[in-house]
Amino acid sequence: MGQCPASIAVATGLPSGGAYQPGGTVTKPLAARRRAEHAHYRRGNGHCCGRMDFGKLSPSRGISWGPSRRTSLWWVALFLVLTALVSISTPPLRSPDEIDHIRRAYLLTRGTLVLKTGTVDGEKNTVNASGGEIDTGLDAFLMYHLGHIGKPDTADIHIRDSEYNALRWTGQTAFRPAPGTSYYLPLLYAPQATALLLGERMHLTIQDSYQLARAFSSLACFALLGLAFILYPVNLGVLALISLPMSLFQMASASLDGVSNALAIVCIAVFMRLYSSRVRNSVGPLSIWCLGLWALLSCRPHLLPMVGLPFMVYLQSRQRSQLVVGIVTLVAVLTWFWIAVSATSDPRAQLGQSASALVRQYVNHPSEFFVVLWQTLSSAENIKFYWQSFIGILGWLELPLPGWTYSVITAAGVLLLAAGIRTTSTTEIWNAGWCLTVVAITATLLVFFALLVTWTPHPASMVRGVQGRYFFIPCVLMVYAWQAPLFHMRVWQLRICSAGLLAFIAFNAIILISTLQQRYPLTWATAMLRMSN
Repeated sequence: MGQCPASIAVATGLPSGGAYQPGGTVTKPLAARRRAEHAHYRRGNGHCCGRMDFGKLSPSRGISWGPSRRTSLWWVALFLVLTALVSISTPPLRSPDEIDHIRRAYLLTRGTLVLKTGTVDGEKNTVNASGGEIDTGLDAFLMYHLGHIGKPDTADIHIRDSEYNALRWTGQTAFRPAPGTSYYLPLLYAPQATALLLGERMHLTIQDSYQLARAFSSLACFALLGLAFILYPVNLGVLALISLPMSLFQMASASLDGVSNALAIVCIAVFMRLYSSRVRNSVGPLSIWCLGLWALLSCRPHLLPMVGLPFMVYLQSRQRSQLVVGIVTLVAVLTWFWIAVSATSDPRAQLGQSASALVRQYVNHPSEFFVVLWQTLSSAENIKFYWQSFIGILGWLELPLPGWTYSVITAAGVLLLAAGIRTTSTTEIWNAGWCLTVVAITATLLVFFALLVTWTPHPASMVRGVQGRYFFIPCVLMVYAWQAPLFHMRVWQLRICSAGLLAFIAFNAIILISTLQQRYPLTWATAMLRMSN
């Protein structure tokens, strides 16, 4: 099958009324055929930009959307630049629970997959907690910055910073807890772990090793996003979600959120590509998808419904390898959770009874869960917190954006989402959308269920510990479900939406960086001085 002329016109910017010929002429018969095919696609009846274009992207099958790829990668480059600016505006370890994430990454450099249980000092006496042996130089650096969470950026702090920034690896270790990350399969900490290992082997300071971990984490995020946009064309909603202040802030840190969010987008893009194509896929790419799903779901339990994506592709394609991928992924994820739950000791959450007992209680009496959920969502204070922390409450949830910006970002985001809604497509794409919608709703419910049984004291009237950033991936699932790819729009729509998206990104970046600089004025100056030296 040759390339789809209508799609070539959209991707290359040629006028839809004719085709460019080497002699510079426009052929009318081809123009008429192009308009007919484009109308056929927009009614959702043809293969144009539908099933065949993303099965195997070659000149002989479907379209070549090279210009679309290149433009998508320009968006990735823009986000990378903005993330670098956010990084140099932010003091170390200001992302939620980033200290535990750094400890977990360091333990991965020592080959630790399952945390061990040790004794630590509690508020009243010693308690057991999951953790591992941490370099004492790294631990001193982490504990110093932990003591300054929520404090203003003052000159005397930066004088003491210079002392602690000179700390080096000691080669001696002591047990330190990291129970918040004990449930996670640590494969996604590979970028941070690689940076810390390089810093240690190259005898860098702890500060420089940490900054290297930040950089490696951000680069991994954008490498994964670039891969996702190559596998399946990006839509307006995904770009808008990535540009939210909270999302950019997390991608600029060394925590797990940035890498896990980017990998989730890759897994969703693979699903859309497979489901919208009737081309049989080889075992190699499917195995990589299986590994990606395992690494993602084993550190993000609320995304467990995504394990159903391979089964959905199997029901559509009847390709046995898809069924095998689904079964292997499900078994691997459940095996890891069984190992992690059995080995985890978390003294922070005083539940009143064990997590396993609470799971059995709510599984046997699901109405009790929905009663607690209704009471949680009936609280206007909770809804406001979810909304604001989804858009951005920075630091360890102590640094909100200016109050008026939340309404502006919400209104602009809704307009962008509405502009990108899919109106026509193929049957496969519609079915894929419904699949992703079910997964998104189930994942959202699991956010509340997981925190109810692992973090909320009982008897419970409301779910505790829920933050808006936990809903990022469910929102990504929804925009992939119901938004058309950016380059399936008409040329004039594409130009207007791209301009609006650029304005949205610029506004978010300005608000984010200005908020950070007002809170940490000396951090930017110190970073500039370090770079100049």
